[in-house]
Formats: sequence, C-alpha cells, structure tokens
Amino acid sequence: MCIYQERRHVYDNTLAVRQDIVETLGVEQDGWISEDRWRKEAHQCIYEAVVAAMGSEKDRQDMKMMWPFDEVKFEVNPVSPLDSQGMS
Repeated sequence: MCIYQERRHVYDNTLAVRQDIVETLGVEQDGWISEDRWRKEAHQCIYEAVVAAMGSEKDRQDMKMMWPFDEVKFEVNPVSPLDSQGMS
C-alpha cells in the first residue's frame, strides 16, 4: 500500500471515530461543550477505550495527534478501561 493510501486510510478511520465520539459525548465538531454538560470522566473513559482499541503504537500516536478534545490525559496504558475494572 502506498504512503498516500495508508495515510488516507488512517485519516478516514480517524474521522469516523471522531464522528462517533462527537455523537456519543454530545459535543460540537470542534469539541466544544457547555460547562454544565461537561463530564471529564466520560471524555477520559472514551479516550482510553479508543486508544485501547488501536492495533499498534503507531495507531495510538496517530489517534493522540488527531484527538479533538481538551482535558484528557494522553498518557494512558493501552489496556481497555473495562479490563482495569475487572469487567472484561
């Protein structure tokens, strides 16, 4: 696969994930949300779940770079949040 196709694939997947996150969290496309609806824990949990689903360190770094929302801690263990809670 050429570099363009690979980058395009990453970009398209990132956009799809981003749209799912926007809809799930009820935020604007740029990540804005009114203060009364902001739930830091929900944003962090979704970020951790998305990162845990990434297949490689490169994919995790791509997602970190494209993550559109503030106030999440980027240094997370690539283990599913459900695993850490004993729910898997």
